[in-house]
Amino acid sequence: MGSSILVSFGQVAFQAQFNLILIIIAWILRGLLVLPEMLLLSEGATSYPENGTSYYWIKRAKWNACLFWFGWIMVLFVSATAVATACLAFGNIVVTLLKLENQWYDKMFGILILFGLVLMQLLIKKSSGYSQIIFALLKGLPIVLVLIIAMVYGNTSSFTDDTINQNLSQIYLSFFLLLPATAMTMFAYSGMKAITYVSGEVINPRKNIPRAMIIATIMIVILYIILAISLLTINKPQAWIGPNGFNNVWYYAIMNNPAIPPVLNYLFSILAIFLLVH
Repeated sequence: MGSSILVSFGQVAFQAQFNLILIIIAWILRGLLVLPEMLLLSEGATSYPENGTSYYWIKRAKWNACLFWFGWIMVLFVSATAVATACLAFGNIVVTLLKLENQWYDKMFGILILFGLVLMQLLIKKSSGYSQIIFALLKGLPIVLVLIIAMVYGNTSSFTDDTINQNLSQIYLSFFLLLPATAMTMFAYSGMKAITYVSGEVINPRKNIPRAMIIATIMIVILYIILAISLLTINKPQAWIGPNGFNNVWYYAIMNNPAIPPVLNYLFSILAIFLLVH
C-alpha cells in the first residue's frame, strides 16, 4: 500500500461520476479480478523461484530483444511513473499544509524528497531493508486515523442522498461508467506483485508464495473496501476533489466536513507522508 490511498479514490469517484454504488462496486470488482492474476504470477514464481519475476522469466525464455525492451520500459515508464506520482502527491501535501498557492512548489518539494531518498540509498548502508520495516509500520498510522475519524465523525448522509440513484436507472450507462472506474483501481491493487520479486529468498516457495499472494490480496481487497466506505461516511464524493485535482482526497474530504476538528485534518496530512516515502 502506498500513494494509491491518497490518489486512487478520487480517480475512481470521478470515473464513476461520483455515484456511491458504482464506486463501491468498482473496488469489489477489481478485487475479484486481481485474484486470478495473482495466482498466475504465483505459478511462474513457484516454477522459477528466482528474484526478478517477469524479467527473469523472459531471460529464461532467451527472448533477448523482448528482455531488453522490457527492462527499459520498466525503468523509464512503469517505475518512473509510480515514483513521480508519489513525489507529486508528497509535494501536494506539503503545499497544502503550508498554504502555498504557486503550483510549482508541489513539484519542487516532490523533487527534493526524491533527491533525499536517493542520497539515503547511496550514503546509508542497508537503508532499503531498514526503511521498508520502519515505514511499513508507520504507514499504518494514517489508515488507523481515518478509520477512527470515520467511526467518530462519519455519518450515512452520503448513502441516503438522491445521487445514489444517479445513472443507475440506465443499466447500460452504469456498465460503461463502471469500466473506467474499475480500471482506475488497478494502481491500488498492483502492490501484491512485490511478493514475487523475492521468490529466490522464500523458504518452500511452492507452498508459501501462493499462500502469501492469496492472503495479501484478500487483506488488501477488504481494506480498500473498508476505506472506500469510510471515505463515503466522512464526506460526499464531490467534496473529495481539491483545487489541485485528486491528490490527497482524504485531506479535502476531512477539511470539507465542518464536524471534524481541523487539527485532525493536518494530523492526517502529516502521517500521510509515510505512505508516500515508503
